[in-house]
Amino acid sequence: VSGLPSRATAIRGAQAALVDAKRQLEEALALADKQAEELEQEEAARRLEQAKLDAEEELRARLREAEDRLADEKATRMREAETKLDKAIAERLKEAEKRLRPEVEARVEEARQSAEARARTAIDNAGPRLRAVAAACLEAAAEHAKEAHAKLEKLRARAAAGGGEDGERPKSDNEAEKSSSGSSSGSSHSRSRSRSPPPPPPPPP
Repeated sequence: VSGLPSRATAIRGAQAALVDAKRQLEEALALADKQAEELEQEEAARRLEQAKLDAEEELRARLREAEDRLADEKATRMREAETKLDKAIAERLKEAEKRLRPEVEARVEEARQSAEARARTAIDNAGPRLRAVAAACLEAAAEHAKEAHAKLEKLRARAAAGGGEDGERPKSDNEAEKSSSGSSSGSSHSRSRSRSPPPPPPPPP
């Protein structure tokens, strides 16, 4: 009988220990679950951050590709636009040249014909004046020569007549020669003055 309380006490102690062990186990399980959840959350956060980094890198890569494509497309379109613009300008210039060439050629031809006409008119106007001046000079020279010849014949006739009926003293050979020389000199001076060319005609318009 004395051993029964000890056994009961041992059983109660064992039961209490079992309860305590169960409680500790539950606490350990709860702690493990909590730690596992925290680890899972951390892993999920890490994976989420890595996924975000990967997405950002992929987005940057796609943006670079898109920018490169846009730059290439822009350069291609600019080249095409420049080519079209150059072609349009060349066509416009050809059209303008084709349209203006006849007018320019007509004006050049008109200017050439006008210049030729003015030159012919100037030559035609100058010709008669020059011929008239030359004819006047020749006529004056012939007139002076005729007068000089008449004076010389008159002097010779007086010398041959021996003074004539008016009792005039016949001139000696020296006096006749001086008289003839004076007349000839005067005639020569007259001829030289008459032969001096007139002032040139005014230039043709």
